[in-house]
Amino acid sequence: DDDDDDDDGSGGKGDPRGLQRLRHVLRSYALYDKEVGYCQGMSFFVAMFLIYRPPTTPTPPLQPPLPPQQRKESEADTTEVVASSFGSIERDGGRRGSRLRTEAPFSSSKSTGGPASTSTASSSTASSTTSSSTPSLTSTSSSRVAAVDEGEERAFWQLVGPESGIRQLFLMDMQALLEKMNTMEQLVAAHLPNIHRHLEAEGISYSMFATSWYMTLFSSAFPFDLVTRVWDAFLGEGFKVLHRVSLSLLKCFESELLSRSFEELVGFLQHDLPNAVDPDVVMDTAFKLKLTKKEVDHIEADYRAASQSGGR
Repeated sequence: DDDDDDDDGSGGKGDPRGLQRLRHVLRSYALYDKEVGYCQGMSFFVAMFLIYRPPTTPTPPLQPPLPPQQRKESEADTTEVVASSFGSIERDGGRRGSRLRTEAPFSSSKSTGGPASTSTASSSTASSTTSSSTPSLTSTSSSRVAAVDEGEERAFWQLVGPESGIRQLFLMDMQALLEKMNTMEQLVAAHLPNIHRHLEAEGISYSMFATSWYMTLFSSAFPFDLVTRVWDAFLGEGFKVLHRVSLSLLKCFESELLSRSFEELVGFLQHDLPNAVDPDVVMDTAFKLKLTKKEVDHIEADYRAASQSGGR
């Protein structure tokens, strides 16, 4: 229909091709980093990455659904191939800007001129590890070919990127997340003592409402306008920005928080507050807070020392 003709496959609401791109990145990361694998919170900000990285190759037409078992095997093959292709860039010396093409079971042969032979795929795979040519890998169980676009590739590397420190939040021991929760609590106690005392008196722990704030970097429930500003600042300044924004959110709604009891507080912090924010006010307030890196580092150092000594 007309809507399908106008769809660019970038992953708009209700677009299954957008979900396909999201699956490619998340499944590839799960294979790339087996220690972390896939965690639920990742999908929120990876989807945001893909919104800013629209497809750079034509999105292949959707195929009729396969039987459940065949679909499971086919998708597993696709993920292996996509992950191998992304990984080959690192092996080739970090050429993260190159465009990759690989086989996958989601498209028709029409999009690339037909299925490749086994011998051709083997020679292409070998050349990808010995030269600077574009990597090309072949799925073992599917002859249908698709393109892995640069948007997916860049979203994948943005998730991998060590400079962001995102990975530590999803490790099995959850120590990084517990550390962030402790830091937030200490900062609220120091900068917003009335709110801290009220939350403590009502039995509200910070993990009850702020876990999703930190694990998804605010991308799970807050307005997109605020989320993009938080990420702009986060990529430049790191986790201190998340503490700033968390404190700002509480400060902006101080009167509402202080007037509520336990049940009302939980609902307000988890649901009402994210829908009531003014991004301009929140970010302006966040950067007016007298919060220093030295203060954050001191709190985190104390927490780590206590953890190592068995104090927590």
